[in-house]
Amino acid sequence: MTNQKGFTLIELMIVVAIIGILASVAVPQYQDYVARAKVTEAYTGAANAKAILADYHSLEGKMPAAGSDEEDQIEALVLESEYVKTAAYVPSSTDVDLATLTVTLADNITKAVVSGTSDTIVIDFDGGATVFGIDCATNTTVIGKYLPKGCQ
Repeated sequence: MTNQKGFTLIELMIVVAIIGILASVAVPQYQDYVARAKVTEAYTGAANAKAILADYHSLEGKMPAAGSDEEDQIEALVLESEYVKTAAYVPSSTDVDLATLTVTLADNITKAVVSGTSDTIVIDFDGGATVFGIDCATNTTVIGKYLPKGCQ
């Protein structure tokens, strides 16, 4: 009887097949995870704008006007992310307690975020509620699986 040293060709082919199957499942999941992380980073700057708006609203009793220093601070805060193309703050014309921040995502997130159709996070702020409210699920066009938990 001879002692076998090493692996047979069949054993090596089975190992390669298993690795291939695992990779075919893992790669798409990883790509979704990376895209979700990028969208979350873009959202984080917008969510941080909540502090500026909440402070202003608690002091003044209304949202900052268009063209104010607060608008510039908010937009600059959001634009710090490399995954944001544009940011636009718009106070409501009918209610001093409401404002909207529209964040357009950059093209470097994922191919699933299509420019012009699924690349916008719309965050509605409500200072008139008992707790300063933030809604980012209603008018947002980004695919739901890429949104942070707070927006789903």
